[in-house]
Amino acid sequence: MSSASAGLPDRPDVRILLGDIKDNPGEDRLRLILADWLEENGAGPVDQARAEVIRVGVAQARLPANAPERFELNLRARALQHQWMNAWLGPLGAFFGAGTTVACVRGLLSVTLPASRCRSQTLSALAESEAWQWVEEVSITSARDDEVVQLRNCPLLRSIGALAFVGNQIQRTGARVLAEMPWLSRLFHLDLTLNPIGDAGLQALLASPRLEHLTSLELGNCQLTAAAGPTLAEWPGFARLERLIVWGNRLGNSGIAALSAAAAPRLAVLDVRGNTVGDPGGSALARARSWPALRELYLADNQLGPLTAEALAIAPGFATLTSLTLWGNPISAGSAARLRERFGRRVHLPGERGGGVS
Repeated sequence: MSSASAGLPDRPDVRILLGDIKDNPGEDRLRLILADWLEENGAGPVDQARAEVIRVGVAQARLPANAPERFELNLRARALQHQWMNAWLGPLGAFFGAGTTVACVRGLLSVTLPASRCRSQTLSALAESEAWQWVEEVSITSARDDEVVQLRNCPLLRSIGALAFVGNQIQRTGARVLAEMPWLSRLFHLDLTLNPIGDAGLQALLASPRLEHLTSLELGNCQLTAAAGPTLAEWPGFARLERLIVWGNRLGNSGIAALSAAAAPRLAVLDVRGNTVGDPGGSALARARSWPALRELYLADNQLGPLTAEALAIAPGFATLTSLTLWGNPISAGSAARLRERFGRRVHLPGERGGGVS
């Protein structure tokens, strides 16, 4: 099923622009070039609306999480999606059924699919359509270890940049199979949140030679222990990461110390909430000087006390930090005051309420 056979134009220029965006996901300039093309050459109101949703999404992403302008932009994006999504989907609409959801993320599509839908016999033609080239992110639900291997040749996964298996039942064996998937080499984001892969599964995954473009890795509540710290720190790809999410594991003091000693020049977001980290690990983290780009640091729900608080208050690093979250830690009032003196409203202290990870 080509775009033309579905009654839609087959536009090589659009395919090229979409490919450039997926190869450079952080380059908003490329998304705005695509919006310009759609406004100047597109197919009427459908593409005009698509150009607008790209611009709205880029504008949202550039604002701080608590910026009041985000609310109005979100309303506009939702209105555009409600009015135009069916037209944007084209031939995808007939394929998507129960258990499938679709949303726009900075103008491109984010799709949630049951694993069973990825095994359809009609996917090759669909994967070649322009409509599918607009899909940048796929979340797969209801996947077990024995089903991961069946995704190896799924044509839908060959052109995406972000993949999630949130809340599935992927364990060590599934992680090993996943590490061999040929389409991993295109991914900039991989999310295995709430999958019990364990330390052995993580080690097998990071041994894959196909993660060379990965800049965002989410491993929340994956049954990781202190051994995961050195595994991550010694992985060559750690230096390329911009986001690392490992909340809800048991990295402990030694695991966090291992991470803190590793260079991560591009790391902007680190989430180690709920990892049984005490003052030894917290103090090691405060001494880390090899994370010059760190903007958001989430340390909530650990066992960090005054020693960590004092170390953070005088740490020579963290000049770029915009958010430091310490809820749920036994920090004294005096230490909290010193943190407030250094970080101002950028620090979120025990007893306060706030949001989550960007």
